[in-house]
Amino acid sequence: MVIDIIVPAAGESVKEADVVNWLKQSGEFVNQNDPLVELETEKATLELVAEQSGILEIMVPSGVVNVGDVIAKIHQGARQSEPVSTPSNTQSDSFSIPSPLVESETIASPAAQRLMSEANVALSEGTGKAGRVTKQDVLAHMADGSVAPSAEVTPLIKEASSSTSFLDHPSVVSPSSRSTRLEPMTRLRKTIMSRLLESQQSTASLTTFNEIDMSHVMEIRKKYKDGFKDKYNVGLGFMSFFTKAACQALLEFPVINSYVSGDDILFHDYCDIGIAVAAPKGLMVPVIRDAQSLSFDQIESTISDYAQKARQNKLT
Repeated sequence: MVIDIIVPAAGESVKEADVVNWLKQSGEFVNQNDPLVELETEKATLELVAEQSGILEIMVPSGVVNVGDVIAKIHQGARQSEPVSTPSNTQSDSFSIPSPLVESETIASPAAQRLMSEANVALSEGTGKAGRVTKQDVLAHMADGSVAPSAEVTPLIKEASSSTSFLDHPSVVSPSSRSTRLEPMTRLRKTIMSRLLESQQSTASLTTFNEIDMSHVMEIRKKYKDGFKDKYNVGLGFMSFFTKAACQALLEFPVINSYVSGDDILFHDYCDIGIAVAAPKGLMVPVIRDAQSLSFDQIESTISDYAQKARQNKLT
């Protein structure tokens, strides 16, 4: 039995996605619920898992795919120690898959494989998931003096030491001391850029500064934060105070919570508050809906949940 791995729908406006990283290799035996591939749309990063156990056959190693495309297949009935092979001219779904990886074979990311080839080094195990060798593992191995890096690899090490957040991405490094890096924007970062630019061009922007006395709020937080933490299992931060204050202001001055719709002004009797959170791929602003009806602990729990999902690239 053959199971198709299909690009799922990730929203009404999402029609395509980028294949970011395959977590398994073609011909490898995968277990049910094993993560297979990371897909990135303009709104979120998705991780597809194996619906059943079997041998994985990757159809689309990388590139742009559309919703509904078949990017891989899982062949059930094949054992982990046996390759799967059928004649190529009998049926439309016939295929030939190479022997699955043995346990002793190194699993490394493409960037790590390229760097190991350039530096003429080999690592049997890394710090990635399931012992996967990452580019950072190779750089650390070369930096500890156990191997002398070649002249082509040296600029990569210098660049990596100054910025570790892009170690697993392809780069172009100049041979001079003034190192530069060219990195294509991800689909998500392009969307963030276009949305911010669209907002700047279509709204009347205003920046104002008002100094306020926060001493009373700080005293309240200091007095109740320990009991708040014990009771609700979440920290009492300043964002819940700011959110409640913003909701109160919007309810008192509803014209601020409105926008022009044709020849009319559309008012809102509710408060949806955007909270900026830092994500590995850029600043994102998830929305706390109906914030005016939430308590302090509910607001803090929602913000904490959004921040955790942002760090894990799981914001929908």
